Amino acid sequence: TLYFAWRNVQKRFFLFHFAQIAKRHSVRFSNLRFAYVDPLSVRCVLLGAIQLEGDVIQEEVNHKEFLREFELLKNARQDALTELTDNCTISGNSANLLRALATLIEQILSDVNPAVFSEEMCVEAFQFHPELTVNLLQLFDAKFNPAKTCADEFSTRRGELLNSLKELDTGRKKHDDRRRAIFHQAINIADHTLRTNAYAHHKLGIGFRLDPHYMDHVPGFERKSKYPELPFGIFFIKGWNFFGLHIRFRDLARGGMRTVIARDHEHEKFERPNMFTECYNLAYTQQKKNKDIPEGGAKSIMLLLPNDDLVPERAIMLRELELSRSATADQLSKTLAEWTAAQNSEYLYYNQRCFLNTFLRLFVWDEERGCLRYGKHVVDFLCTPEYLYLGPDENMHQAMIEWLAQESVRLKYQAGGAFISGRGETGISHKQYAVTSLGCLQYLKHALSYLQLNKQPFFTVKMTGGPDGDVAGNMIRLFARHMPQTARLTVVTDASGTVNDPSGLDYPALCELFAREQPIHAYPPRLLHDGAFLLCMWKTRDLGSFRKEMLVYEKQVPPAHRLIGSDKLHTHKSRQASHLPSGGFPQTLRTSSTAPTRTPRVLMCSSQPAVARARSACRLLASSSTRRLGCPPRPSSWKVRICI
Repeated sequence: TLYFAWRNVQKRFFLFHFAQIAKRHSVRFSNLRFAYVDPLSVRCVLLGAIQLEGDVIQEEVNHKEFLREFELLKNARQDALTELTDNCTISGNSANLLRALATLIEQILSDVNPAVFSEEMCVEAFQFHPELTVNLLQLFDAKFNPAKTCADEFSTRRGELLNSLKELDTGRKKHDDRRRAIFHQAINIADHTLRTNAYAHHKLGIGFRLDPHYMDHVPGFERKSKYPELPFGIFFIKGWNFFGLHIRFRDLARGGMRTVIARDHEHEKFERPNMFTECYNLAYTQQKKNKDIPEGGAKSIMLLLPNDDLVPERAIMLRELELSRSATADQLSKTLAEWTAAQNSEYLYYNQRCFLNTFLRLFVWDEERGCLRYGKHVVDFLCTPEYLYLGPDENMHQAMIEWLAQESVRLKYQAGGAFISGRGETGISHKQYAVTSLGCLQYLKHALSYLQLNKQPFFTVKMTGGPDGDVAGNMIRLFARHMPQTARLTVVTDASGTVNDPSGLDYPALCELFAREQPIHAYPPRLLHDGAFLLCMWKTRDLGSFRKEMLVYEKQVPPAHRLIGSDKLHTHKSRQASHLPSGGFPQTLRTSSTAPTRTPRVLMCSSQPAVARARSACRLLASSSTRRLGCPPRPSSWKVRICI
């Protein structure tokens, strides 16, 4: 009998997906018993007991193979690879490995052509050539399956697959070249994978520890042109609803973990090809920032995919509430809104826990045995302990910081709770103490003094990054505390929208948003002055498939609102004395936003793409200086750095 308990599992299709797994493994089931605990909350737990029957259950190897696939059932989905599993060409576990490879290959080949080498195209290549896919899986088995690992077998399988790819000719050269490149990159991954948990039990995602030299084996792409320095180590982790990376440039390194939340599938398609590049650039920048401390630079980034289960699960929740007949229409609406907000938070936290748990299990070292603590089903080609550290970044809430510290202790990582900085009781909260923003403020003051802008009644500031963020939110708080009359904040833009008020934004209102951790679209429209506007990018209306309008509030009596196209308002065209890109995204500044007529006189925390053009138009303050308050340079060097 199989007993299980799963928290917050999808109510629709769960039994269907279980039946699919049972069919693939020739398992019969009967005497099904289920019960929900606390079904009307996000803490809902599904309890189950299923009687399993069949010859497979009596065989230990096949029994474990069944359980290994069952463990990932909670978030199972249908895709192109389901056809190969349904006809038993490949197993469900092999399909999960291929899905992880497809996402990783997309990140590798997106620098060559993001449209041609999307995740869907990679999955299509595996599905179109099942015989090559089976050969690829046998190659992985020969190297990474602890029960089958054999170097000679791997070499033989690799040679056979390469020969088959040379002979690939379906008469459609364009498609053959694309699919051949995808399979070559799968072989490249196999060659440069040092650890993977693909054959492990009790996992929450599939992870790879990669040798960064794989970046030098991407056809049609000169690595040094975009990635000047090879990282020290790369981790890649894939789950059903997320994927993420960790990149570091030194053996001992620390850097923040951020989560990019895709609002819908269109947003997901926009963000996903950029994940590796963004993670690399942020880690590389962190490496420069950490020039004065022993730890090197690192960064973790996770893309959270849209929650496709939210709408149908919400409909089920609504029906259950209506059947209970214990609430009025207003109470029902309020309960549903609270449930939706809690469900979104739980979806974020659950996937972050899956990413971080998988990440930890790939490097936590057992000092006594001299091997991975959780490496029973992992073939380790690195055979070296690794000591990594994280810090909080975007969408890394205090609850997750505390959980990660406890999880690190539970998994017996040597660093214990020090794995993550910013803990409330035993660490320094980055957001509470404005660790980063204080450095920015000091450099801004000296830059203003150098340019003699401090002699004017006020100076104007525009900022990329919202009041709910660490850097931008604390900069707003510091302006309100130390420079409320002289620092006129006129433009703030973040992922949720933009506010532009030439007369200056209201600091008490912004500080209230910071305290409530709300983005800029929540700024009160009633506080706008003449000529000001507030653009809400999350409140949209589709005009067919080719145009989308967004809600904008404008100063009138009474305040009016309307829907406009995204091409009507450009905050980068407004000129201010200083610009603080505090959102942390490499694409914050582009060459189109650093034209001489638009560039501020003081530019802080700049990213590389627009640096060359910005240098000729403004005073550029180096990111590695302004953001590292912990080890500031000598006062005698301040003027020199302001001129950089």
